[in-house]
Amino acid sequence: MVTAEEKLVLQSYWNAENHIASKMPDYCETATRALFDKILPNVNEKKILDIGCGHGQTLEYFRQRGALPYGVDMSPESVRVARQHGFFVEEGDCCALPYKDATFDVVFSIGVIEHFDATKKAIAEHIRVLRPGGIAIIIVPNLLSITYLGAIAWHFVRGHFLKYSVKTTTGKGYTTGYFRRMLEDGKARSITVRGYYGSAFLKPLTKTKWITVPRWIDNSPYSIYFGHLLAGIYEK
Repeated sequence: MVTAEEKLVLQSYWNAENHIASKMPDYCETATRALFDKILPNVNEKKILDIGCGHGQTLEYFRQRGALPYGVDMSPESVRVARQHGFFVEEGDCCALPYKDATFDVVFSIGVIEHFDATKKAIAEHIRVLRPGGIAIIIVPNLLSITYLGAIAWHFVRGHFLKYSVKTTTGKGYTTGYFRRMLEDGKARSITVRGYYGSAFLKPLTKTKWITVPRWIDNSPYSIYFGHLLAGIYEK
């Protein structure tokens, strides 16, 4: 379980960050769209759970794609805002999800499990609520990406480290091999871990509607090995 102390700190941090993300296109949302367009182009009528859904920006993307989106977040404020937008969202801990076993076709999270110590428990919960034949997509920072160091520097400039830790803000970084070992439970049909979103070093440009980051960057060898994010794709 996420400890009570960890929960309070994370709620404080993400309440502020979710307000910022809701006012402009967020690079995590951009990365999510790019990944789903590539590996799971058809989510029509699939029941999708977004863990750590915030105010519901990604839930809106899933809804536009014809999916049946559900969300869970530990922040009561985020839950309230997402419900105001018409989403089915529950308040809950990602280490103890408020859903029955085998409920969802797709389980998704980005920037969630790296912010606390009970990482393996959180991964196990992703898999528990996933239906047989379903896919869990879990996204974490890539320790080997230069943009991971850049993210730490950005939080330092913003003064976050006067109040929060690296784990709370940037989150723990993972290598491909270590993340794969975290995902392995002996029951998967397949497990794939790869870096992506190499254009993260251009992420300020992705927040503007009139500038498009070249797609070749995210399909390049740099992205596959040193992209800002690691996508763990678990097929049950």
